[in-house]
Amino acid sequence: MIRIEATGATHPGQRRDNNEDNLYVNDELGLYIVSDGMGGHAAGEVASQMAVEVVVKRLEHSRKVIEQVRRHLIHPDTLATLMMRAVEEACEQVYPHAQEEASRTGMGCTLTALLIAGSKAIMAHVGDTRLYLHREGELHQLSTDHTMVADLMRAGVFTAEQAQGSRYAHVLTRSVGTQASVQVEKLCSTCCPAIGS
Repeated sequence: MIRIEATGATHPGQRRDNNEDNLYVNDELGLYIVSDGMGGHAAGEVASQMAVEVVVKRLEHSRKVIEQVRRHLIHPDTLATLMMRAVEEACEQVYPHAQEEASRTGMGCTLTALLIAGSKAIMAHVGDTRLYLHREGELHQLSTDHTMVADLMRAGVFTAEQAQGSRYAHVLTRSVGTQASVQVEKLCSTCCPAIGS
C-alpha cells in the first residue's frame, strides 16, 4: 500500500522579482505538476500557467482511464501515452501564443508531471525541473536534465567538475512552447519498478 502525502509551494528565488512557477497538486486524481516559466516580462508565467492548465484538463477528462489502470483493467502504458500526449498538446497550445507578440519571444516553460494510479506511477517530463524518489533517507533523480551541459556530460564531453559553473548549465535543449512540438520524456513503474514499489 502506497501512502501519498503531497504539498506544494513556490518561490521566485534570489535572482527574480516575479515568480514564473506554477504547480498543481490533486491527491484525489493522483496528479502532481511543476512548471517553471521562461521568457521576458510575464511571458514565463503565461507559459507555465497555460501548460499546467492544458495537462490538467486532458487528464481530468481521462478519469475513467485512470480508474481502469488503478483497478488493473488496462495496462499502465495507456497512461504513459496519455501523459505524453497531454504535454505535447500543451506545447502545441503555448507555441502560437509565443508568436503573437514581440514581448513573448522565447516564451516557454519546463514541465514535470507525475500521475499515480494505484501502485503505478507515470512521469512526463520536459526541461530541467527534476523529479526525485526519496527512499530510505536517500534521493534518487528520476528525470533527466534536458540542458546543454547535461547532454555534454552524457556524451562524455564534460566531466561533472567541468559542468559545475558552466555558462551552459541552464541552457535548455527541450522546453514546452518554444517550438511547435517537443519530445517528452516518460517513465513509468512498469519501466522503472523503483517508482511504484
